[in-house]
Amino acid sequence: MLRLYLTGRMAIETDAGVVGEHALPGRQGRLALAYLAIDAQRPVTRDALAQALWDQTLPPAWDSALKALLSRLRTVLVRAGFDAGRAITSVSGCYQLHLPHDAWIDAEACARAIDAAEAALRHGEPTRAWSEATVAAAIARRPVLAGEDLPWVDDLRTSLGAARVRALECLTEVWLASGNPALAISLATESIALDPFREPPYRLLMRAHFLAGDRAQALRTYDRYAHLLATELDAPPHPETTALRDHLAGP
Repeated sequence: MLRLYLTGRMAIETDAGVVGEHALPGRQGRLALAYLAIDAQRPVTRDALAQALWDQTLPPAWDSALKALLSRLRTVLVRAGFDAGRAITSVSGCYQLHLPHDAWIDAEACARAIDAAEAALRHGEPTRAWSEATVAAAIARRPVLAGEDLPWVDDLRTSLGAARVRALECLTEVWLASGNPALAISLATESIALDPFREPPYRLLMRAHFLAGDRAQALRTYDRYAHLLATELDAPPHPETTALRDHLAGP
């Protein structure tokens, strides 16, 4: 068993125990492990890895610094249970992290879970959808490499942020289907706060208010979104959203 946590406090968990981020070789060691783990299925060029660690401010003799850093990181990985000869390989100017075939990485698990949750909803399996979406939301809400301001870290945060919104939408759908408008309202409101221009959460919130018996608030939700789009994007809501407004408004 190997579990790699890139969100929250980085850690490597194996049958032998847990190696926390404090054991990694400093800030660059943490970044190197995360970057190599994200690209664990393919080699990463030396230049790309250096860019991921230092961005535009490569240190003098950065090639030697990179080799020394990866040597220290290998030592930590071997202590965690990795194969000494294959923890991080170096071939033709490229580096690659080798994980067991059944390794679990939280960021990958989040992506799989939200896809599974949405598929479960399409197939009318609310219990499974709730379970998978709960896993995705729990992972996606954790901080990612706190304090780091690098393009690839921002990309990872954006990906997890999008997964979190999708997970909240799935959970909202589950609570609507089970007749719990209060929880649906809470989750749809959280979705909107995370991504104010994304349209599906507004439709979910409209449905939730209507289910709660508050038609007026459902219609105000539509008006609020329409005003936002008109003001910021000079665009109308999607016809599906307008059709839902018309349906909820009644004859």
